[in-house]
Amino acid sequence: DWAIEKFFTVHDGTMMGIAAKMGLFTGQRQGDVLRMRWSDIVADRIIVRQSKTGTPLEIRLHRDLMMALNATEKRSPIILTTTTGRPYTGSNFRHHFADAVRQAGLGDLGLSYHGLRYAAAGTLAELGLSLKHIAAITGHKSLSMLQKYTSGAEQKLLGDAAILRWEEHPLNTKV
Repeated sequence: DWAIEKFFTVHDGTMMGIAAKMGLFTGQRQGDVLRMRWSDIVADRIIVRQSKTGTPLEIRLHRDLMMALNATEKRSPIILTTTTGRPYTGSNFRHHFADAVRQAGLGDLGLSYHGLRYAAAGTLAELGLSLKHIAAITGHKSLSMLQKYTSGAEQKLLGDAAILRWEEHPLNTKV
C-alpha cells in the first residue's frame, strides 16, 4: 500500500499514473488494460473481455479511476497512449512503467505492473469480500489461484478478527 501511495504522489495525473489506476481499480492484466478503449466505457462501467480466458466482465469504475479518466485527454481510441498518441506495445509499456517505478524511488523493490492485480485482489480481501466478489472484478476462474492472490490479506483480516474475539472472551480477564 505504501509503495502504491508513493507511486501516485509522483505520477498522479500522468499516463503512467492513469495506467496504474486502471490496473489497480480493475484488477486486470497488463495486456487487457493496454487494449482498453474509450468506447469500452459505458456510463459508470468498463466492459472487458479478458484475452487469456475470454471471460467477459462489466466492472464498475472506481470513483478515483473515473475522475482520472475524465481528466485524461482522448488522443486515440485506445485509452493508454504514448505522448505521440500511439498505443503502447507490451514491451514498450513495461519499459515506461519500470522507468516510472524508478522515478518514484521504488526501483529496488522489483515491482511490476502485475503487482497491481495482486494489490486489487488483496485490498478487496482486506475489505472482507468473498472470493466470488473478488473474482467478479479480476475474472479469475480458479478460486485456488485467487486464494494465492489474497492469502496475505486474508491472513491479516482473519488474524485481526481472531485476536479481537479473543480479547472479548471472558477468559481473557483472568490473565
